[in-house]
Amino acid sequence: MNRFSRPLVIALAASLLTLLAALAPLLFRHMDAFRVRTVEVSGTRYLPPEQALALSGITDSTSVFDDPDVWAEQLRTQRLIADAEVRRKLPGTLRIDLIETQPVALVRTPELRPVDARARLLPIDVAGTDLDLPVIVPGATFDDDSIADERTARLVHGLLAVAASDAALAGAVSEVTEARGGGLRFVLRSPAHAELLLPDPPDARSLQQVVLAFDHMRVDEPDAAGTTAYDRLTRVDARYEDELFVTTRPARTAR
Repeated sequence: MNRFSRPLVIALAASLLTLLAALAPLLFRHMDAFRVRTVEVSGTRYLPPEQALALSGITDSTSVFDDPDVWAEQLRTQRLIADAEVRRKLPGTLRIDLIETQPVALVRTPELRPVDARARLLPIDVAGTDLDLPVIVPGATFDDDSIADERTARLVHGLLAVAASDAALAGAVSEVTEARGGGLRFVLRSPAHAELLLPDPPDARSLQQVVLAFDHMRVDEPDAAGTTAYDRLTRVDARYEDELFVTTRPARTAR
């Protein structure tokens, strides 16, 4: 009869493997074979990969068996990085996977600068990046932590409420500002220069009314010039409970 039972042998082997796995980083960290030779960076659009590498703290003296959570946490402290993960690819490669913080609007400072959903300035080079985003007007001011003033933040949050309700509608917005008499004013790209007035903050009922009205106007019978009521839209005021005021240019009639 064997001195040790099979379950005990399996348990001892598993414990040994666990111990070796725990000791491996300590044993291999100082071996030249596991020095980092290549770093792959993915998920970047606004942040240059070489800048992401510099921010991580990874150098040519780094070992792939150093703690990757340290590099990931260092990257997460950057405003332009929403999340980061660093993975090993033995023997000498690290892979940095990033999720960038997305800009949601441009503000005037007086030059145009991008801000995120929390109305924080983002370190993005506007001149070198194609940013097709709504503009918050007029100019914004920022505190020492580059967070926008309360008014600008409120306009950003209003834009986000529209986006959460209907992404296509938010994508048609070119400008956001305060409306005379209260509420928010959205200038649309399509129909060109049309105004959308919403309560502040925009509520689900008002937004649903607007989307339904737009859908109805798009399928309206075209006039003599081939334009629908949607094409001729100049203003929609949805600031009032259970009422929607729509203004369009006159339809053309056949001669």
